[in-house]
Amino acid sequence: MKPAISKLISVSFAVMMILAVVGPVQADTSTGNASGIFDNDGNLLPGVTDLGEQAIPNADWMNISIGSIDIVPTGHEYVSADGKTVFVPSTSTLIAMATNPDASGLSDTVGQLSGVDSTSVDAILVGSIVGTLSGNESAKALLDSKSITSLFMSSSFSDLYKNYVSGNLFADTVNSGDTDVFSLLGKDTWQIFLNLIKTDIKDKQISSLYLAYASCSDSPTGCANNICKLAPQEASCAAAAAAADAADTVYVTAPSCPAATVTRGTVFLNINKIAPNYPLVVGQDPNKRGADVFVSASIQPTVYTYYTQVPVYGTSKVCPGDKGSCKASTMITITTLIRMDCISHTVYYKEPIIGVKATASLTQTSQDWITNGLSAYYYGAYVKKSGFALVPGLANATGSCNGSKVCSASATINRIQFQDPGYYGLSLSVTTSGTPVTAGRTLTGAGSLSVAFISVRLTSGN
Repeated sequence: MKPAISKLISVSFAVMMILAVVGPVQADTSTGNASGIFDNDGNLLPGVTDLGEQAIPNADWMNISIGSIDIVPTGHEYVSADGKTVFVPSTSTLIAMATNPDASGLSDTVGQLSGVDSTSVDAILVGSIVGTLSGNESAKALLDSKSITSLFMSSSFSDLYKNYVSGNLFADTVNSGDTDVFSLLGKDTWQIFLNLIKTDIKDKQISSLYLAYASCSDSPTGCANNICKLAPQEASCAAAAAAADAADTVYVTAPSCPAATVTRGTVFLNINKIAPNYPLVVGQDPNKRGADVFVSASIQPTVYTYYTQVPVYGTSKVCPGDKGSCKASTMITITTLIRMDCISHTVYYKEPIIGVKATASLTQTSQDWITNGLSAYYYGAYVKKSGFALVPGLANATGSCNGSKVCSASATINRIQFQDPGYYGLSLSVTTSGTPVTAGRTLTGAGSLSVAFISVRLTSGN
């Protein structure tokens, strides 16, 4: 027993063109086998291959002869990319199938057929004499006893209208998976009729229906020798292709690439006095020249190095079939994976400077000297101002990054008025925003300067 067909699209001329009126179209779309055959306008989809007229092999159930010529059961056949097969039987073939529904497999094909006068119709072809003959004795008896007019006036025919859809939406409905749809003439049904007419002219036959099968193995003609070329997505073909790919797969142990590395850029910090050579305290500096301090920071780009595995391919000749029957003339060239290489990639990131602070502070030793030493000569000497906020405070720093992704900032603080003599420690603090691969950081630098004090002492002469 072949699996029951799930889709039955009856396309016919009313009363086999006796009345020359286009008849209705019905589809039993119970499991979706007919979806993916037509587009939503009723045209066969581009992925459906036309196999032309095909004969049904070993059809002992068809005994039709004209003299010494045996009539061979034939029909037009199509196959979709996923292996669905559509068979369009000729009139003589369909009559023979209907006469021998069990032997021909038509009973399994169309399901439980009831008479056209019954209200429990599961899949009946209304609109053609051949359709009513399909695999059902009561249907044939009906034709023997009733006129063509009574056929269309039967209760079963009127019941079909309960599932009526517009002929303009017939193909859309079939593709959506709806069941037992019925249409009269419209854009979609007319296009399906035209497809049948073109097939009939080519094959010199009159057809009335499409039979759609889930697989070529379920169809009356069976599977073509090149079915996997025609339908590579068919289940057995896809499985065989996957198995062949697995058998031909060359497994290469991928190299262990080094871990990614991050190298932060070199930092250059500077804070020092630039003029004059010997600055004086403000009380002894008549021009109030003071001292100039220069601040600068420079950060080289951060270097990020990472690695990726890259396949290296080559070609080789293999046998497309059984190795035992392999010949040089039949060998084909395929592309295979030879090895995996590690490729390094280097990215340079700038590290912008977002903050600069600079201070000058009188050393503790100098403070002690003023309060304990200098005060012995100059009564009441004390520390007047031990520290300065240079940046920001007395000046602001400016910064930027150049095309080489080197980031820098600088500031010049002019004419700093020091009120206390001694040694001053200069400190610099630079803050960065970080890079895409590193967090921001704070960098520090240091310098120094001295402020002179002219000491005058009286000495007694001889």
